[in-house]
Amino acid sequence: MSRSMDSKTNKFMEFVDGTLHRRQENIQRLLICWDKHLNEERLNSWITSAVRHNVQQVRLNLTQDEPLSITLSLFTCESLVSLSISADVRFPNYISLPKLKRLELEGVEFSDENWNENHFSDCPALEIIRMENCIWVHMPYFCISTPTLKSFNIANWDDQWLPRGEDDGLGESGVFLLQW
Repeated sequence: MSRSMDSKTNKFMEFVDGTLHRRQENIQRLLICWDKHLNEERLNSWITSAVRHNVQQVRLNLTQDEPLSITLSLFTCESLVSLSISADVRFPNYISLPKLKRLELEGVEFSDENWNENHFSDCPALEIIRMENCIWVHMPYFCISTPTLKSFNIANWDDQWLPRGEDDGLGESGVFLLQW
């Protein structure tokens, strides 16, 4: 990383730190789009701060050198209505988002180790799921069970077009949607 890019990233992170730490009111929307490496600890502190301020919408569009581990507080936020993640992130084992209506995931990694059929059962308001170019590791099938789902979209590139040339893991996977 060049010195000027490193300086630009540090200035950006300092600006966000200061802005969020001075904030007293609720936060309606947190949008972070950055195409350079961000310090994971600081990123998670921003997310935690937004969650503490009852954030309703979060959009993360990040390009990182390594997969991110996002703080669990984002995936258990009681005020969140819309969540959009476009980043190399490992999805957590557990989510509970009681007000979440819209979930958009791009480039997120799922594996049979962190997926279960009840994954979205603690998202009782979920209406829209969009998954694009996600990575599916050792998943012969996956099941989504949510009674309020109105729209489900899954789109993956052909393996030859994946960013790192890897197999998306879907192969002959089955997709099961359960609605009550």
